[in-house]
Amino acid sequence: MALALFSSLACLVAAATAQLQVSVMPSYSQNTAYANADINVPIQVWGRAWGGTPPYTATLDAGDGNGPQAVGAANPDDIGLPVTYNTAGIKTFTLTVTDSAAVSVSRSGTIRVFGAPTKDQLVNMAISKGKRYLYLSQIPVGATQAMWRGRTFDGAGVRTTYSNAATGAALLCLEENGHLPGNDPVADIYAETIQKGLDWLTAAANNFPIGVQSAGDPDSNGNGVGSYLYAGSDESYTNGWAALALVAAEQTAAGAAARTVASGPLAGKSYLDLVTDIIDLFSYSQTDAGTNGGWRYNLRTSNSAPNDASAMQWPSLLFLAASDAWGVSTPPWVLDRTAEGFKVLQAPNGGVGY
Repeated sequence: MALALFSSLACLVAAATAQLQVSVMPSYSQNTAYANADINVPIQVWGRAWGGTPPYTATLDAGDGNGPQAVGAANPDDIGLPVTYNTAGIKTFTLTVTDSAAVSVSRSGTIRVFGAPTKDQLVNMAISKGKRYLYLSQIPVGATQAMWRGRTFDGAGVRTTYSNAATGAALLCLEENGHLPGNDPVADIYAETIQKGLDWLTAAANNFPIGVQSAGDPDSNGNGVGSYLYAGSDESYTNGWAALALVAAEQTAAGAAARTVASGPLAGKSYLDLVTDIIDLFSYSQTDAGTNGGWRYNLRTSNSAPNDASAMQWPSLLFLAASDAWGVSTPPWVLDRTAEGFKVLQAPNGGVGY
């Protein structure tokens, strides 16, 4: 009896998760930086569909007075068409998707059309195009992960220093514009994209043993290890950049403590602990002598000498972001030596170069 009940519940859960879902482009009604358009200039009006019983058919009522128009749904992640509005004001669009079982779901959003957009509004239009480009250029890696390729010679789905940094940068762009992995994927079309990217970034994370250094103890939480996201040839670059995307994923320390690594050697480790240990590894590898307070490329060393100007900013940005967002502190001796390192690199005119 219990087994039969469990089986029935499992079927109900499976049916619920397989329901047809539709999400549309970020809407002006969600944020005034979203869905800005210039009068008489085409804007792509689009959405995505998943679940149900593919393949899908779709119609789009762009709110331009022309009524519903049939749109192709061969790519369910990009269903829409370019629309040119010839009057200013708020336009409400509706995307309706129908699956092969005749189930239909509609989702609406708003676009603000400006007769004479300001510079800021034009910037918002450009950012929206950039976010859509990132969404469309993400490369799936299995069913639950995705990445961005750093250079054209990086193989699709292949993890390199460049792809790790590019994935971190792409995620950071989306997160800093209000799209977060914890958002409802129906309300935020980019939420799943971000989660898949974070899961790919953290799947290669691992620990490295650390110990007391001449300037102090880098092990801020006393667990004996530091962490890294990828052990590529330019570790200080890729780990500093990519770790910023982890910090931007959660706005509070409580949220960071609740969000965990989904797979890989550090599966189950919280983002809060992971970033803390990444900072600990940066502290461990800081230059010990000579040009004090800097980094080079390798994080898995107790002395990353000699100092390199191009590697200085990435750990420094991470220290600041983690402190501001989550209250994660970098050891004071590390910060003091970082300031010393910048002074060594600083030219008489105040600039820092190679």
